[in-house]
Amino acid sequence: MSDITKCSGFNCPLKDNCKRYKAIDGMWQSYFTEVPYKDGKCEFFLGDESKSTLKKIILGCLVLLFVSCGTIKKSSSVIEEKTTTETDITKFSNSFTLEPVNLDKPILLGKDTIYNTRVIYNNSKETIKEKQNVDFKEEKKEKQVDYSETIKIVANRFMWLVGILFVLFIVLNWIKNKTTLL
Repeated sequence: MSDITKCSGFNCPLKDNCKRYKAIDGMWQSYFTEVPYKDGKCEFFLGDESKSTLKKIILGCLVLLFVSCGTIKKSSSVIEEKTTTETDITKFSNSFTLEPVNLDKPILLGKDTIYNTRVIYNNSKETIKEKQNVDFKEEKKEKQVDYSETIKIVANRFMWLVGILFVLFIVLNWIKNKTTLL
């Protein structure tokens, strides 16, 4: 006996896919007084989702099977770089020279008083230009590991897992259908 309220399916386009129409009648079966299909919808529709779910699972497994196992590419690259460095260095120097002159006029330098001297300031600017060429060459190699055996082992175990899940899904759907349709 079905433990659901059944539907007569009169003028309902969804009745061929609805469990409320397809379920086997029990001794005391309840029915809707009117077909609940209105405005292109049925709020009490019980579709057979096991087939669509099974299709989604199979499609997902196939996509994983074809996409997940990839190949490993080996590559190495050589990087060559030529650079030219130009450097401009400007050096400023401030210095002074003391020369002997008149003895009557003293000069104060810091705390010292100096007689008979003249101060000559030497301000100089020196520019140094330097050009340097640098050649840089580096070979970059990526460490490669062969994963083919590991991929085979993982793929084999994955296929066993998918098979077991598939069988389990079929058995559970069969049990579910047998218990709800009796």
